[in-house]
Amino acid sequence: MIAPRTAVKSARARSCGKVDSSEHEHMSKNIIAGARAASHLDVEIFASLSDIEPERLRALESGEAEPTPAEVDRCACLLGLRVRDLLAGGAEQAPMKLLLNSAYELGRPSLDELDATGAHRTLGEFLRAVRDVAELEGLLGLRFPELPKVTITPAPPGVHPAEREARR
Repeated sequence: MIAPRTAVKSARARSCGKVDSSEHEHMSKNIIAGARAASHLDVEIFASLSDIEPERLRALESGEAEPTPAEVDRCACLLGLRVRDLLAGGAEQAPMKLLLNSAYELGRPSLDELDATGAHRTLGEFLRAVRDVAELEGLLGLRFPELPKVTITPAPPGVHPAEREARR
């Protein structure tokens, strides 16, 4: 167990993108595996979308190899996260999970199209920028009016809920 002061120091370091060497070893063995697990993609698809060779990805996940900063960055971008958010365990709340899971459910052609266009990279970078802007707004104390609540009703059989909402 980490002592409270050490935990606070570690949290501050991670929020600034700094990680001490004892944490780095532990985190690097789990960060890539956690990112892929959160995405629910298989090794080959995650490797292709993150521009990491499948064998290299397997070695990173098993702890046989250490990820480079560029590899961690590509995994974070794939999930729409900043590196510090991924290192802080944010993979489960990654904004790109929904898109990746939807494409995966539709089948391999959707993922191949996503990979071929590079749209996931652009969207990942956009989501990172949105998080940065939201953080800056919070630091500056800017407050915006709350958006109205949307009531979601169950979709009839055979109609995807998103399609029903889009047609309203």
